Amino acid sequence: MKIYTSYYANRTLRNFSPDALRSISVGLPKEMTCTQVKALAPDWNTVQAYKDGSIDWAGYTEQYMAKLDRLGIAKIMPMLEDGSVYLCYEGKVKNCHRHLLADWLRGYDIKVEEL
Repeated sequence: MKIYTSYYANRTLRNFSPDALRSISVGLPKEMTCTQVKALAPDWNTVQAYKDGSIDWAGYTEQYMAKLDRLGIAKIMPMLEDGSVYLCYEGKVKNCHRHLLADWLRGYDIKVEEL
């Protein structure tokens, strides 16, 4: 299995069928139509705490990774589809939950490529 991660504004998404696009963010841009995989989105409280400075990136990472661990790979695997692109809002930045998800999945030998 190989999946991709990216951000909504990435122009290379035009190369993919809309059926291959998956949202893993709390919300979805109005102009975007794709399948939402809310279980892989960060908790809204975690997002808000990071935005308002209540937690730093390490705290955000800890909370998001704990969420993935609670779900477990057995529950997450059915949410993944080979060749699909898992999207969020953040552009080409280092601190983004899609990178955390990608690293977590790689720990289970799932191939993940950032577009």
